[in-house]
Amino acid sequence: MKIGGLLGRAALLAEQLRKRPCRLCGLPYNPGEETTCPYCDLLDNRGIAALLERREESRELGFRFFISGRCLAACHIACQWHCELGMKEIGVNAARPCHLNDRK
Repeated sequence: MKIGGLLGRAALLAEQLRKRPCRLCGLPYNPGEETTCPYCDLLDNRGIAALLERREESRELGFRFFISGRCLAACHIACQWHCELGMKEIGVNAARPCHLNDRK
C-alpha cells in the first residue's frame, strides 16, 4: 500500500473517531464543530420518523445488492468449476474456452 494511502486512511479514521451518533436519528455528526445534529435538528417527530424510515430502506437496498453480488459470484464460480470438470472428463486442454460456449 502506498504511503499516501496510509496517511489518507489514518486521516479518515481520525475524522470518524471525532464523530458521535445523534441520540435521535443515529446519524454521525461532529459535536465539536456543530452544537446540534445537522440532520434532525430542524425536523419534527414526523420528519425524524421519515428520515429513519428512509435510512432503513437504504439499508435494505444495500443488503439486497450485497446478496445479489454474492449470488452472482457463486454462479460464476460454479460455472468455472463446471467448465473445468467437463474439460477434464472429455480430455480437452484447460487453456481452451469452456465447452458450454460452443452450444448455439
